[in-house]
Amino acid sequence: DNTCNTIFRCFPSVRLICNRTNTGFGAGNNTGLRRSRYDHILLINPDTVANAHALRTLWVFLQEHPAVGVVGPEQMNVAGRFLFTTSKLSVGGVLTFLIESVLWRLTSARRIVFSPIIVVKQLNAGCIMARRDILGATHQWFDPALLFYGEEFSFFPRVCARGLKIYFLRRAVIVHHRDRSINQSGGRFRNAALSFASVAQSRILRLTSSS
Repeated sequence: DNTCNTIFRCFPSVRLICNRTNTGFGAGNNTGLRRSRYDHILLINPDTVANAHALRTLWVFLQEHPAVGVVGPEQMNVAGRFLFTTSKLSVGGVLTFLIESVLWRLTSARRIVFSPIIVVKQLNAGCIMARRDILGATHQWFDPALLFYGEEFSFFPRVCARGLKIYFLRRAVIVHHRDRSINQSGGRFRNAALSFASVAQSRILRLTSSS
């Protein structure tokens, strides 16, 4: 399509990397990370809508808390309902989501009831902000074989291993058109299967080549 030319014309100040092929989530983000020049990195999916307040909330929190390596926002769909994401993959996260969902249905009020600032083990990578040197000198944050899903399960344990904290900031809210983009690209389960199969194949090849 004509996406690259449109971006060059409408946003001349944007530094755009035009790959000849779709290299997938892992390799594509690693390319951007290698060419980045600033102290903080924002990774955000193309099917999200973020406002200035949300992004500033993430940035300010990182500035004020040196021990924090990564922060991520709350996500809602276009109907205004908060999504269940990997940021809530804990007993407390699941209970909070269920209780708030019931309260929202009873009162029709879309508001955060429980703690808006939570230390977590991982975040949904649809939108995260992190320090550029979070993994040291390397800019290989993700497995290059990763196509769509699964980045959370390898990236965030590496962040924790370096003694840095991960925060889920629910006062920062973005819109994620998750279901729409998944359906356009072939469906969630198909993409997940392709992604995990690609990573498994890559790791098997690395093991066999090193043995």
